[in-house]
Amino acid sequence: MEKESSQEELLNADFIHPCPVATPACLKRALQAAIPGFVRGVPDLGIDPLDPFKVDRLALTLPGGINVTILHGVTTGFGKCKVMSADMRNNNMEVRVRCNVVVTGKYQSSGRLLIFPIDGEGDAVIKCKNLDISVSMKLGGAVARGGREYLQLKSYKSRHQYSGAVTYHMTNLIRNSPEISARVVQFMNSNWRMIAEEFGDPVVQFGVDSIMSNVRRLLSRVPRDVFVNVPEQ
Repeated sequence: MEKESSQEELLNADFIHPCPVATPACLKRALQAAIPGFVRGVPDLGIDPLDPFKVDRLALTLPGGINVTILHGVTTGFGKCKVMSADMRNNNMEVRVRCNVVVTGKYQSSGRLLIFPIDGEGDAVIKCKNLDISVSMKLGGAVARGGREYLQLKSYKSRHQYSGAVTYHMTNLIRNSPEISARVVQFMNSNWRMIAEEFGDPVVQFGVDSIMSNVRRLLSRVPRDVFVNVPEQ
């Protein structure tokens, strides 16, 4: 059972600016204003920092059977995401944001990238410009607790597209073959959209899931009336 938030904890959520009526214009403004405080993290509310977003170790299996482990990964840029649109009707909410993010860290990889056999480890920097992310959320009925109502995040679905380029800087992609590694990275950058769309989904989804885990905690700890009054249909 979620505990009731204290007044002091709610003061830590001062980045939330309520909408008297859940109009798209107000929601867009409120979400944009909330992003910097939200991504900084609020430990008292169980909200983890997202900018920078640090992951000590992340193991992924990408399409085609490529195994990638990211070590000491750091993602920056979520704090400057731009809210493109927001809409809320009854228990459904749709939010679309555009972000420029940079991922840095160490990596280990094995498998096959299209025609290239991959077996290496080294440093990686991935820059993604104008990553558009849309999230559709299903909110459950408000739960009464301590005389106030709290929203529930029942489920969500996300989709994304690359409206700007993705650039890759990776060392030692093919172990002990720096010239071939450089050629593979050059190929990746020349064909960035194909590479991103073919292999990037698990990485983007991990980021979205981490953000939505924070959203779920926030909704469970901050009363509904602090956010918005939801119009009836």
